[in-house]
Amino acid sequence: MQSTNAMIYFVLVLLFINLNVSVAIRSVTYNGIGTFTWNFYDPVYRPSAFLMLPQNPDKIDPSFHLFTRNNTEQYDVLDYKEQDSITHSHFNSSLPTKVVIHGFRDGEQIGYRWMKKMSDRMLERENVNVILVDWYAGSFGMYGQAMVNTQIVGAMLGNLISMLANSFGANNFHLIGDCLGVYVAGIATIFLGGKSSLVNRITSLDGSGPIYTLPGYNLLSNQPFIDAIHSDPSFFTYQQTCGTIDFWPLLQRTTMNNVRARDMYIDSLKKDIPQPKTFECENESSFKQGKCTDCGSNGEKCALLGPNAIDYKKFVDEISDENQKRKRFFMITNSVEPYLSKYQYIIKIKNNNLNWLSIFSIDSIKFYDSNGKVDHLILNTWMGLSNIPCVLSIMPNNLKKIKLIQNPHRYWMNLGKRIDVCVIDLTYPNMGMEGPSNVIKFCLSNDDGDMQTVVLNRC
Repeated sequence: MQSTNAMIYFVLVLLFINLNVSVAIRSVTYNGIGTFTWNFYDPVYRPSAFLMLPQNPDKIDPSFHLFTRNNTEQYDVLDYKEQDSITHSHFNSSLPTKVVIHGFRDGEQIGYRWMKKMSDRMLERENVNVILVDWYAGSFGMYGQAMVNTQIVGAMLGNLISMLANSFGANNFHLIGDCLGVYVAGIATIFLGGKSSLVNRITSLDGSGPIYTLPGYNLLSNQPFIDAIHSDPSFFTYQQTCGTIDFWPLLQRTTMNNVRARDMYIDSLKKDIPQPKTFECENESSFKQGKCTDCGSNGEKCALLGPNAIDYKKFVDEISDENQKRKRFFMITNSVEPYLSKYQYIIKIKNNNLNWLSIFSIDSIKFYDSNGKVDHLILNTWMGLSNIPCVLSIMPNNLKKIKLIQNPHRYWMNLGKRIDVCVIDLTYPNMGMEGPSNVIKFCLSNDDGDMQTVVLNRC
């Protein structure tokens, strides 16, 4: 018993000593980068950073890889300490610069695939500089340590942006952060201080937290436009509104996956997809009920997810009340990659007999185009009632026929002539960005089907 008590006492003494050592080291300074303290900790937004300081920059060892249309396969390594690394690179200061930053436990050594894919899509779309920030060594280990290490990476990125601006005249930077990479983007902007206007946009891809809670954020005199994509409903990502505009893509089947936002952004860079239109709405429930399907007279209630999100800035700049500037936008996406490859619809089913049980009995819906192509939408049990958000591969103009199919074990009466169906086309309201969404009405066909099936043709 005495030996057990002695062992417990010894362990407690060691813990006390270690805690006091940690408490004693409240700040650390790295030459040319800055002094870092415990202030990065936040009990709500960054509890994992408790009593932690960033590691040495040599250990984190971030690198900055440049791709352009002149070097799409072999990157140039940029070093803010060596001006020659810029001079001898393919960097073009007259072009916009996109900076892509990975998050927790990511980087070149474990594939680099999504970052290189994003770079390739960006360069296909427009002539820009693309800088990929690789901080692999600092992003591994404990989550809390990786979180506080973002301060070092952000400061070093800020140094690079400052040198590119001062020595080469670059002045148009868009920072794109995945997970903890969002903190890197925010810290880099704060680090620039009076030069923060060099960063005109930050994109958050399932970010780990809001930029506005970072120490020093209120010091910004020129806050960038921030668009945030929230695709993961789990606790791994920040779930509240945190940008200038926030996008909430709704998947037909929702599962935990904190890499979807970056895949959606990559999809949005393609020019041959349906436009990724989103609608301003108070909440998800109202959107699913079809209450938010109007883009407004000037397009002020709609925004495009992806590279064109910045177009919405003109509407934000017209709002004087800071509390009214943050907007929430919703859209429907495919449940698997490619997420933005299909057309958005809300199916509204009305039973004129007001028998809600018969609507509950609808098991699936088949959609037909003019060439006989079929999309089959399987409904979840007790899903939707009268408003069903979905995506289809059939273009709105080609949608010709609908079949409502009842579950043979769950129908109570023939739906028949008691059913009205209209389809709200969310992808191309009036083929533009203004006004209400198109409503496609379907009328009962002469082919009434049977007790299990109701056929409706486009009116």
